[in-house]
Amino acid sequence: MSYVSYQTRMAAQATVNERVEFLKKVYVHLGGAILGWIALMTVLYNSSFGQNLASSLASNWIILMIAFMAAGHFASKWAFQMGNPTKQYLGLGLYVVAQAVIFMPLLMYVKAIAAAKGVPVTNMIGSAGIITGVTFGGLTLTALVSKKDFSFLGRALQLLSFAALGMIIVSWVFSGVQLGDFFAMAMVVLMGGYVLYYTSTIMRQFPIGSHVAASLALFSTIATMFYYVLMLVSSRD
Repeated sequence: MSYVSYQTRMAAQATVNERVEFLKKVYVHLGGAILGWIALMTVLYNSSFGQNLASSLASNWIILMIAFMAAGHFASKWAFQMGNPTKQYLGLGLYVVAQAVIFMPLLMYVKAIAAAKGVPVTNMIGSAGIITGVTFGGLTLTALVSKKDFSFLGRALQLLSFAALGMIIVSWVFSGVQLGDFFAMAMVVLMGGYVLYYTSTIMRQFPIGSHVAASLALFSTIATMFYYVLMLVSSRD
């Protein structure tokens, strides 16, 4: 068997050892992406450049969203370049940077909220991180242990994502429309659905050489879930 055919073989068709090795690579790369994301956000958060960037992005939100969606498109496309590891890692790296940048306005907002409430901002961020980690871990174990095929969720998740994007655009166009905590909770649930969907799909429909793309898919759900969990945590009295 050639290396290329091995790399493009679906995980469901691979041997047990090959699937285990594939999943190890997926979660190692996921961990690396998360650590890189945290490190980059920390640098930006503690720098004047990051603060200025956050202020600029906060006043140009629709442009930021368009740029973020474009970055996500190219990142995903590159990450699936099976015969080009360089492009795969460029795709993952691009998405990590994009997520760090889009978080800046929220982090500065949470910093202001924490100061107004007289609590350390690290408490809010830490709480959101723990909630996100426990939720992601629980859903991942559910998908892995149950071995249930959650791919049927794909169409519904896609439609709900388009609906959520539409609501975000409406809230931007009509500045008086506030999405609020209910929307944030709905987005957390939506991302939970994506965790089940991606975890299940990775085990069945992803080629065993696509560990970079698989880690990107999971990272996107964790980052987005954390975003809305942090919004909820910061809004508590």
